[in-house]
Amino acid sequence: MIVEIDIPDYDPMSGLKVPIVFGSSIDLSVSDSEIVIRANANGLRLLAGHMLTLAQDGVPAGTHLHYEPGSPLEDGSDAFVITRIDSDF
Repeated sequence: MIVEIDIPDYDPMSGLKVPIVFGSSIDLSVSDSEIVIRANANGLRLLAGHMLTLAQDGVPAGTHLHYEPGSPLEDGSDAFVITRIDSDF
């Protein structure tokens, strides 16, 4: 089964537009030194689409996406941020 993810083109005038994947379920938890991301298939597609969106040419360094409980994370999940950088660590 091939699933296509529509990645909206980055437009500096209107900013970042992220794909929406209905039926997404994502949970992130942190314990000790381990981060665990649990997601259904649609949740994984949503995260993949968001990362591909941030990876587009022209997206400026520092552009980021916030993930908060309830949107799009499950209630009780730990919040997190994915940030675009343009240098190696």
